[in-house]
This record gives sequence, structure tokens and C-alpha cells, in this order.
Amino acid sequence: MPSIAFDCDGTLVDSEPLHNRADILVLASLGISIDPDEHRQRSTGIGRPAMLRVIERERGITLPPDTDRRIEAQLRQLVASELKPIPGVPETLLALAQRGAVMAVASNSDAAYLEQALTTCGLRHYFGERIASSDRVARLKPAPDMYLLAAALLGTPAAECIAVEDSKAGVASAHAAGMRTIGYCPPGHVFTPDQMMQAGAREVITSFTDLLALLD
Repeated sequence: MPSIAFDCDGTLVDSEPLHNRADILVLASLGISIDPDEHRQRSTGIGRPAMLRVIERERGITLPPDTDRRIEAQLRQLVASELKPIPGVPETLLALAQRGAVMAVASNSDAAYLEQALTTCGLRHYFGERIASSDRVARLKPAPDMYLLAAALLGTPAAECIAVEDSKAGVASAHAAGMRTIGYCPPGHVFTPDQMMQAGAREVITSFTDLLALLD
């Protein structure tokens, strides 16, 4: 059974709607109106610092220095009360663990958030110390750093690891690290299977439980 590195937001946990709501609520409090659909399309997978820089550049503004902290606080409240795992994730991770898979997380989110999100969804115990987070690398996705760290934490060469990702930036990151990359594109997803393949995915699944058949 291979070593597997999973993205977190939108792949393991259904947090991307919560991220978007936190962004929009805090930005609205600053007098900045954001179209929800456009924001979802543009922000998925790139990380909050990059997203805030895009807004500043496009609008010719400088956001207050505590904007990131305020969004994080809003997000934590939403996570505590509303976060759920992606359908099919709990049973799939259990089946993989029973088959002897070693699993890691590779996320543009910070370690404290990942601890809360994975614990809230009952998934934390699958990953031990194998969590590659934004505070542990010099460059976020789409750079390969996150997945190279995940491979090191898995104790497996990147070329022998599998990555599971729901964003183009994440697919590009894992592909650049040399991993076999599987794109996760559920119905209505912000990215199409073709876009994920163009970003570097070798295969694409539309249901998380399809992962088991790919790995048999």
C-alpha cells in the first residue's frame, strides 16, 4: 500500500465554503464587497495571504494589518460549529489504514487550524506527526515545497508517493514534487476534470470513495 499525502480543505474536510464565508464577512466589515462565486473560483487552493494580496492589488488598497487575523478568528468560529468531513472520507481513510497505508496531510493552512479541523471531523488520528502546514515551508502551493515536506514526513521518496488534491494549485504542487497526483472533482466543483488534468493530475475521481478502486 503506497504512502499518501492529502490536501485538507476541500479534500478531507468540507471547509472551503466556510473559508469563503469568513473572507466575505470580514471584508464586508471593512467596506469591501466580494462576489461569492468569483471569490470561490479565484481563491481555492492559493492560501489566504495570496488571496489578500490579489484584492489589494486589484483594488489599489492596503488592507488593515490585522485582516488575516480577523478572518482566521471568524473561520475558527465557523469550523467549531459547522465543519464536516467530505462525504466518503471517514470510511475511505479507515479502509486505507486497515490496508496499512501511511498517510500525511499537505495543506496551505497553518498547523493550529489543521489541528482543529482534523480533530473536529474525527480524522486527526490517521496522520500522527505527518502534517505539512504553511508554517513549515518557505513557499506555499503551487510550489512543490509542501509535498516535498510531506514525502519527507512519510519517509518515502516523492516519486513513490500519491497525492490527492482538489485544486489546480495543489495538483501543480504535487506534480512538481514528482508525486503521482489524483484530482478530486465532485459534482459542481470549482475546477473541471480537464483543468485538473492540465494542471498535472494523472487521474481524477468524482467521489472520494473511488480512491480505493484506483489504489487496488
